[in-house]
Amino acid sequence: MPGSGQSTLMKFAMKDQRTINGLANDKRKWIIASFFFHDRGEDLQKSLYGMLKEILYQILSKEKQLYQAVYPVYADLVKATNSKFPKWSLEKLQEALLNVAEQRMIKTGICLFLDALDEHAGDNELLSDLLYKLTSKVDGTAVRLKICLASRPWTVFLNQFGACPNFEIHHHTQGDIKRYAQDRLHRAWFGRNRSTTVDQNLRELRSLVVQISRKALGVFVRVKLVLNEVVPLIRDGSKDVSELEDMVNKMPQELGQLYRRILERVEAKYANEARAILETALYSFKPLTLEGLIRSTLYIIRGKSRAMQEEAMMNVLTSRTSGLLECIHRSPDVAEATSGKSISRIVQENLRTEGMDFSEESDTNSVISIPPEYSQASTITSEELDYDISNEAQANSAESRHIEQSTITVQFIHQTAKEYVQEHQGDLGLSGPSAQISSSTAYLKLVRIGFMSLEP
Repeated sequence: MPGSGQSTLMKFAMKDQRTINGLANDKRKWIIASFFFHDRGEDLQKSLYGMLKEILYQILSKEKQLYQAVYPVYADLVKATNSKFPKWSLEKLQEALLNVAEQRMIKTGICLFLDALDEHAGDNELLSDLLYKLTSKVDGTAVRLKICLASRPWTVFLNQFGACPNFEIHHHTQGDIKRYAQDRLHRAWFGRNRSTTVDQNLRELRSLVVQISRKALGVFVRVKLVLNEVVPLIRDGSKDVSELEDMVNKMPQELGQLYRRILERVEAKYANEARAILETALYSFKPLTLEGLIRSTLYIIRGKSRAMQEEAMMNVLTSRTSGLLECIHRSPDVAEATSGKSISRIVQENLRTEGMDFSEESDTNSVISIPPEYSQASTITSEELDYDISNEAQANSAESRHIEQSTITVQFIHQTAKEYVQEHQGDLGLSGPSAQISSSTAYLKLVRIGFMSLEP
């Protein structure tokens, strides 16, 4: 079920010492690589091309001898393009990864963590077929492969992987959700009722915590949305516990209905701006900065735009979207830096080590070539992807690129929120005399964002 915390669990599992110890029982070098599909992110974060590029880089950077399996593909590309750093197509990336699985010279194990397959923006049959083909290439002796997948139960993935060991995470999150709800409610309640004792607070809130936890049905995004409504009412003392329990009980169970209820509470005077902001975020091809999103949409609606303080822009975002969009602090990190260290470069480095330098000169700015449709996208953030990028890669990246300050970007609170806006553009639940913002208008907003140079 979406919003149940599967990505958090995947990140925990791939870094947990028990995973490492379990793999170590097999006397071979194990490579842990990962990719987290992210539909609300940039193109490379939600494409098969991006997955292959990142997985191959992680594998080759952790076991450089595997370059021998990739070399034939690289050599063919060099010959075909007459370039030392050729463009890698989707087909060649697939061929290279399958070669790694099929080789028998280097005894190795590969453990892949692939999250949110349902957020892959492409042919899911191609994705599932590739993963199945990958498992069929290993022999279990020279090369072993373990794959941990996470996805909503879509038919295409169930047909391919339904017989594998699996579980539904929302059946196992009730305790964590209860603790999360209890923590947020207690902090709000203690802030308002400093004169009462801890026992009094616990007694008053216990039933409300239970009510909210039951309403969540094991889904973290649902309890977060409910608490976003309840916590402010506790802080300002406008409702007592019994009234809050009644309010929670009347809240819809289905996420789409809950999103509608949230948008129905947006003040009518903000309806136009709310639609503009939500649809601009929907039609954006990459995460927008907070400043770019707010200033461009206000310009569209009001015909003017001005510089605003960060706090003021966040207040605009909250009052217009009621939490369906959230701010994310993004900073240049290790995984983004590794995009400049290419598969081609790794192959050439190993050739030089063995006295077989493929080229007559080095190219310190070489990168894995990206097709035009991906040329504006960056790679996946290390928080979502990177398990063990080497110190060498970090040092090289620090020398080769300028480290920028962190940027505040805006994204939907969850994939289901984006899907709701996409499916209900003509009737989001917003009040006020406002017409639907068309997709063409949303496109013009993006053009203006670029024209106003508000995006990095």
